[in-house]
Amino acid sequence: MEEYHPDEKLKQLWQSILGISFLASYVLIFFILLIFYAVYQEKAILIVFLVISIIEIPLAVIFYIWISYYFKSIKYMVSDDFVRIQQGVFWKNLATIPYEKVQNVDVSQGPIERKFGLGRVLLHTAGYSGQSTAEGIIKGIIDFQKFASVLTDKVKSKTAAESISKPEFESPDYLSVLVKIKNELVEIKELLSDKDRLQNTQ
Repeated sequence: MEEYHPDEKLKQLWQSILGISFLASYVLIFFILLIFYAVYQEKAILIVFLVISIIEIPLAVIFYIWISYYFKSIKYMVSDDFVRIQQGVFWKNLATIPYEKVQNVDVSQGPIERKFGLGRVLLHTAGYSGQSTAEGIIKGIIDFQKFASVLTDKVKSKTAAESISKPEFESPDYLSVLVKIKNELVEIKELLSDKDRLQNTQ
């Protein structure tokens, strides 16, 4: 079994998104409160901004640290029979996807991922509705197309092995077939006898 981890660029991507989102929201709140202060000249507005800063800045720091721990928890294990995806900091999630259930292997790369040279591999399986759903998402892979090709080959090999191991036709139960034929012959004989009796009576 081979073990893989996402590239460090995935952590940088998440932390960049967090930083940009925090900065954008902080600046927006600052300008809105600044406008209110210019109009109403209320010191309470400055207190509100101070309270928001006290809450938002520690939250941003906590999420920044949490991203590092979550990134370290992500692990992909690839065997000849299945793919296993493990992730989670407080609640560990472990998903095992057998190759025989995989219907398709796709790749995906968004514009932000493209900037970081990353991509995702999607493992589609048949859902309860019969539609294909991406049950497994392997993210943070640089050579994601090569990784997808490796998984595709494993899926094809497993599918081919399964089809070979299953006999094309099951051997019939000859005794039950003979009994069925006998019963049908008896029924035919009785029908012919009834027909002869009807003709004789006429």
